[in-house]
Amino acid sequence: MTNINVIECDPVAHGTTHPITSVAEHAVFLLYPFQCRKRDWPVTPAATLGSLAGAGWLPAVGECLRETESRPLWLRKNWPLGDLYHKASQQLGAGDEPDGVWTLDSQRHVQQWLSGPSGSTLVLQLPLSVAAQGRLQRCGLQPTDALSITFGSVRLVPFRTGQGLLIVEIRLAGGQELPAPLLVEAITALCHDRGLRWRLKDGKEVSTRAGNPTFRLAEQLTDLIGDVAAEPLQGRRLFSYTYAAFDQRLAATERHMLLARLARKFTDDYRLADPRAGLHEVRVFDTVTHAASVEGCITLVERIPAEGAKELPSFLSTFRSEALERRYLPIAAINLHAREALLALTHSSGFWPNMAQPATKDVERLHRLREDILAFRLGCRLSRVSPIGMHNAFHEALGNAFGLEPLLADVNQDALEIGAYLEERAASIAANAAQRNARPWRWIPRLVSAALVVITLVTFGKLLLEALHFDHTEWARWVLLVVSSAAGLVTFWKGDLDAHTAKHAAGDNVLHQNLGGH
Repeated sequence: MTNINVIECDPVAHGTTHPITSVAEHAVFLLYPFQCRKRDWPVTPAATLGSLAGAGWLPAVGECLRETESRPLWLRKNWPLGDLYHKASQQLGAGDEPDGVWTLDSQRHVQQWLSGPSGSTLVLQLPLSVAAQGRLQRCGLQPTDALSITFGSVRLVPFRTGQGLLIVEIRLAGGQELPAPLLVEAITALCHDRGLRWRLKDGKEVSTRAGNPTFRLAEQLTDLIGDVAAEPLQGRRLFSYTYAAFDQRLAATERHMLLARLARKFTDDYRLADPRAGLHEVRVFDTVTHAASVEGCITLVERIPAEGAKELPSFLSTFRSEALERRYLPIAAINLHAREALLALTHSSGFWPNMAQPATKDVERLHRLREDILAFRLGCRLSRVSPIGMHNAFHEALGNAFGLEPLLADVNQDALEIGAYLEERAASIAANAAQRNARPWRWIPRLVSAALVVITLVTFGKLLLEALHFDHTEWARWVLLVVSSAAGLVTFWKGDLDAHTAKHAAGDNVLHQNLGGH
């Protein structure tokens, strides 16, 4: 491998002064989260080659797409996964879910249309800003105003949660060697979606069919997935997974700085106080380093022979195609989906129902939210993804970077509180219904009790009046009648009061239990 023979001019930011290192092999995976328009499973993308014919991002020159072409762009194709547990691989279309992953129909040369029609002189370029060119010049590189880009694999992954991921592989400068600062600038531009442009190979500008000099990558990719996404894809602050291989040993300070800049998209305008802050690093092997952050993740491979060996280990030379694409990239996709699904559940709980008399739609929404939380826990929660420790360490690093456990704890608490409220409401509705059903008959026991009291008092009163020889006195009879009637009314009213008191006592007891009382 060759080093560019210039000296970097920022020893404070990098910790030391050293020659600029070139990246021997690279791949940039952009992960676009989106919410599916329909939650019916399986999700089937309907875009065709003909549907792209009027796309505004296509170049205004070159062969036209056949508008009558009705063959779908997307093909069902299992993701070739390795060493992942069934529950992990099942989320990505393996095993029982063969319809879970879609890839672009490369047989119809769709990817060539993304990068420029086959055999044409068109080139798709990533422009670099004036500020980026200044940073490159500041560190001793010849500034360039753009890099050519091509597409690698493009995968569409809808999940049962109603969330989806579009995973797009980008290669820069035809996959050739790149100075590390140039790779940092390119990833920063891609993940902020600052625009792409068409050029002829002689450098002449080519406008799009919409008449614009540039277009956004998210616009291009939104047209590809058609009506699968509920809203257009967003390219700002995009999560990325970068693979960078070097044919030499990296100094520790340079490795830490590259991890931070390639994962978190920090240019050297940001003078990092601690490059390792915000990074969750996994380094089982001396030659392979992974790092995860909330903004992105990175795998650095130093392709050097083992101590005392002359040949490079085969797993290092095939790391991108075998280990990264079949194991580490799927783990990153699973974790990013988990973050997006949990955030969606958290946002779904952000409404204000009338707790005393909730509307029917609010109650239905609460039921649906609780069911969605349970479905996520059953189908998507994974503490381990592989029988290999390195894979689980990378999975754990991503989970920590995303804060998945606190997010999961939040939605779990939401589910518990929703469940308690719905159960209490159901019990209250059942009690009220029972009370309404019993209301026509509830006065009969109290009336019988009151009547017995009146009859008893009248009988004993008459006996008493006869014994006292007042049985023929008019006023004595009226006194007896008034006293007996009053006693009957008191008995009838007291029965209703006791029932009312018991009802409130039961309600207080339920409230006491819900608040954690003993």
